[in-house]
Amino acid sequence: DHINIVTESKDKAAATECFEGQINHLSSSPFNSNAYTPLNLVSRRDSLQSEIKSKRLFERTVSTKKGMHKTVNSDSASVALNADISNSTKVTLRQLAERCHMETEWDNCKEAGVSDVVLKLTSVNALKLRFSEDEGLPSFFFGQRAAPCGNHVGTVDDIYTWLVDEGFDESLFTKKWVQNHYRWIVWKLGSMERRFPSQLSGRYLTYQHVLLQMKSRYEKELCNAKRPSVRKILNRDVSAGAPIVLCVAQILRFRSKGNGQEPGKSKVTEEIRLELTDGWYGVPAVIDTILQTLVANEKIRVGSKLLICNAQISGSDEGVDPLDESY
Repeated sequence: DHINIVTESKDKAAATECFEGQINHLSSSPFNSNAYTPLNLVSRRDSLQSEIKSKRLFERTVSTKKGMHKTVNSDSASVALNADISNSTKVTLRQLAERCHMETEWDNCKEAGVSDVVLKLTSVNALKLRFSEDEGLPSFFFGQRAAPCGNHVGTVDDIYTWLVDEGFDESLFTKKWVQNHYRWIVWKLGSMERRFPSQLSGRYLTYQHVLLQMKSRYEKELCNAKRPSVRKILNRDVSAGAPIVLCVAQILRFRSKGNGQEPGKSKVTEEIRLELTDGWYGVPAVIDTILQTLVANEKIRVGSKLLICNAQISGSDEGVDPLDESY
């Protein structure tokens, strides 16, 4: 059915045609696309019918789009996870982890097809990862050994150039922004592939997936101005004492010499610090003796998630940005 919806712009156009009372009423027939009724001449019954027709058309359109959306998502999920989703229900990460047995042992991952490069990936060497340009799969770590034959991609310049060529506003991001997010994206995708090797082996940590994740972060953080949690805290727009869940990215150990109990003898003490991340930005953390004991007993390891509350920021009274040179 052709729907004739009365709007303010159409009302003004119709009122212009109704000059000097020569036209007292314009047809509001839905089969005449060029005739509109001014708002002040629309009866309550005609207005209600127009609203009902518009609502029916909207509901049909939404239901059609939902059906198409479910079909696309189902096809993508069946390829990515190789799971039975005939009922078109979304599987959460927790549900997937419960269905899949822990296969994070080195031998299990290798049997599932996870490459040695992905198995050696950490949050420290993630920036050095390079991908094969032809296959788009992880190839080697830059600087650790000679590069294999063929062309490789994955440098900060490569991703920066790709974003500019795709039409993204280069005034909104810098190479340091690309460098920061490339590190956390690569580490996240590699960790997911190691956690679910049978489902994601060789298909999750790819160069194309890294570019899509970079595009998504650009749109969310820069275009839609939705800052991550760590950035808000460092900007001092959110209290550092608010509850937050952060992931342990690194365990840093520092040794320092101090005066011992006996004169002339020094005592070596070890201090443990953590690098925590929300998946977007990292922040160093000084922990108390109780948490240091948990780290020493390997209760807290790289990849552990900590629920933190009542934390404090030290070192600056004003807000800082994680991408500042002084940070």
